[in-house]
Amino acid sequence: RFFEQNFGKRCKVFWLPDSFGYSSQLPQLMHLADMKYFFTQKLSWNNVNKFPLTTFWWVGLDGTKSLTHMAPSETYNAQCTPEELVRSVKNHRDKVYSNTSLLVYGNGDGGGGPLASMIERLRRMKNVDGLPKTEMALPTDFYQKIEQTTTALPSWKGELVSCCI
Repeated sequence: RFFEQNFGKRCKVFWLPDSFGYSSQLPQLMHLADMKYFFTQKLSWNNVNKFPLTTFWWVGLDGTKSLTHMAPSETYNAQCTPEELVRSVKNHRDKVYSNTSLLVYGNGDGGGGPLASMIERLRRMKNVDGLPKTEMALPTDFYQKIEQTTTALPSWKGELVSCCI
């Protein structure tokens, strides 16, 4: 409601990259708040049990589904380097279903956000042979494209947790 009142749009993405676990009731709560999509990242920091999915339907206790994506770059502070783009492709676990992912860049912990140099690097790497193609877009656009172009995605039912790192 805050976004709707102050920005004229309702937020559709539950964006919570910095937590090690989520209750299996969250998809239902998101649905009740009219949020369709979920983004997280930190579950990938588990050194023992790697979470097996990147883009998937998260199914809650009551059967409510949320289109979920976990950045395969394994960071929410990407500096927009070629290495990070390549790591995103290498770590993407669901390429059979969708060959696209989000790169969350900027200086996160402590603030600062994206720098002009990061945006310029992405612009220059947009269509370079040997690197994944990049496109600047809103997260909502990413999720809508997944919905429109993907016929099947794996599902995960229950809580999302990462034990110890």
